[in-house]
This record gives sequence, structure tokens and C-alpha cells, in this order.
Amino acid sequence: IASGDQPQAVPGRPGREIAKGLWRDWTRLEVKAATALWVNRMVIGLDLCPFALDSMPGLRVVVSDALDRESLLDSLALEMGYLVELPNNKPATTLVVFPPELFDTIRAEDQVIVALEGGGDA
Repeated sequence: IASGDQPQAVPGRPGREIAKGLWRDWTRLEVKAATALWVNRMVIGLDLCPFALDSMPGLRVVVSDALDRESLLDSLALEMGYLVELPNNKPATTLVVFPPELFDTIRAEDQVIVALEGGGDA
């Protein structure tokens, strides 16, 4: 990403526009690299998970194109199928990275459902 093309964070929602910028402008390889870097710096670096360091040799990062619930579930099912087929002696940790727009869509769908059920405003 060119330095002048960095999106700015939305006030009150730190990192939101930056995350969208990652997804729209970065390649799958760049998203995978950024995810692995995040795991190294944040999860391992801050010792947030005692198992993270041991899982790094078998870490698999999958970048999903899911933009709705059904596609999200399909992505997860596909990756679970992959993990089930691995030999028991092979380390296997998977991070499935979904586009931020997926969660915007799910929130909007949830608001419509609540409104249709008479439980609030959409």
C-alpha cells in the first residue's frame, strides 16, 4: 500500500477503516502475512495464549471471500474438512480471516430480523 493511500481510522472506532483498507487494497498473501505478524506480535508477543507459540509451525491462514452467513459457514466447513483429513501427528491450527464487510452485512441482517419481529428499530 502506498504511504499516501492509508485510510484513516473512524473516530470512536479505532482500526475500522484500516481493516477495510487491508481487505480492499491488499492481496491474499499480504492479508496472510499481516495475520501471521499480528499473531506473532500480539498473541505471542503479549503472551495472550500459552499455546500460540507451539502452534506456529503448523499455522494455516485461510483468507475467505465470504460476504454472507451461508458463505461463512461454507468456508468454515471446508477448513474443518481439511483439518479432519490431517494425520494426528501433524500440528494443525487454522485461522480463517473474513472480510470486515461480512460482519457489517450480518449486523444489518440482524437489525432487519429484530425489526421484523417487532423488537426494535432497523
